Amino acid sequence: MKKTAYCLALLAMMAATVSCGKTSADTSEPEKPLNSVTTAASGNTDTAQTTKVTVNEKKAARTTANNDKHGQLELTSDINEIKGFWVEENVLDPRTINIMEDGSFELKYKGGGSMTGTVRKITEVYPDGNVVYYQFCDADGEFWEYFFKDITDTTQDRITAGQGEDMLCFIRSKDNTSPAGNDTPANNVSREPAPSIPEAKDIRDALAFADALACGGGIKTDMDSEYRTDDGTIYHKSTDNIYTSTADVREYLTRYMTDTFISSSYEHLLGTDHPKCIDVNGRLYIEYRPMGSRYSFTYEDPEITVSSAYPDGYSINIKNDDYGAEVIVTVDVIKDNGSWKITGVNDSF
Repeated sequence: MKKTAYCLALLAMMAATVSCGKTSADTSEPEKPLNSVTTAASGNTDTAQTTKVTVNEKKAARTTANNDKHGQLELTSDINEIKGFWVEENVLDPRTINIMEDGSFELKYKGGGSMTGTVRKITEVYPDGNVVYYQFCDADGEFWEYFFKDITDTTQDRITAGQGEDMLCFIRSKDNTSPAGNDTPANNVSREPAPSIPEAKDIRDALAFADALACGGGIKTDMDSEYRTDDGTIYHKSTDNIYTSTADVREYLTRYMTDTFISSSYEHLLGTDHPKCIDVNGRLYIEYRPMGSRYSFTYEDPEITVSSAYPDGYSINIKNDDYGAEVIVTVDVIKDNGSWKITGVNDSF
């Protein structure tokens, strides 16, 4: 029933003549003068009764017919369910809306600028149920957006418009007060500006390095400078001028990864009884055990979005070549000691 009513409401939004406080001329047929006369059969074919019909009466008749087809329209300025402050969800530059009790609103953009207007609640009345939505119009009366009301809630905490990838969503500020400035995102915390593309690439390269190092690569070694442990594990000496000790490797990893992430994903590189990297006489040696790496990232710029897993973080979405198939690897980052660092990685392989 709800799905049927929802579809009918969408059609009604386009077909019903509900404007933002404006009236539009009906051009379906020319109006007759106010004193025009029409004839109506009285039941006797030999006689006819003349009746004056005004323009307003004709319009009322057409409106009734239209409502019978699309559902009765009930308009009200009662917007108590959505008054307050709202923040746009799941976007890098969230907008905010302040909806006042008198039905006015102000939309603010993160980069500056704003739009003001009015809100009306519209109810589509159908025999099998009602559909309620809020109509937002700018100060000139031009339509901006419809947001649907959840009829199961007295006070809404989320308003949406559209469907799928085109869905527009705002959520209520937790304390129903103005967010700090206009930089407050969907989770109502003060969010740092997103990582830049160069920062995202550095994070991608750090993850690729750790993955390669775990597979015996990532650092050039001298195959002739071999060190063998008591259990027979073979290590080769690093010839890289940047990574000359395990301290250099750890410094690079901690620059782009949180300690928690390193412990859960790459602790075996340095901190176990059988690490991939060791120091021998003050020089870095890498275990020789070549194997295929997990990641094969492309060189395209990563896409940066608001993280759905970490309230104050972002997601860096990286394209990965998985044996010819393009797969997105999502790297969640948070600010740690002033730098963006990896705190989680999600992939489908």
